[in-house]
Amino acid sequence: MTPHNESDSVSQQVIVGAQSSKKAVVVLILEIRDKLIEKVHNLSWLQRFTYPPILSTNDENIALHRKTCNSSSE
Repeated sequence: MTPHNESDSVSQQVIVGAQSSKKAVVVLILEIRDKLIEKVHNLSWLQRFTYPPILSTNDENIALHRKTCNSSSE
């Protein structure tokens, strides 16, 4: 019976190892997703340097610039 118990123990270790590997993969996927989301947000920041400029972003930048200039002149 001892070899059978050892086999069960090894099987249990394999199952635990597989579960922890699955968790590691999920964590890795979530980290990659977060980095991709960050890159996409950075792309919207970079769009102001593209040609032709994107009007909504450009208008927002002009409005922000005017607001900054007006508040500093007061």
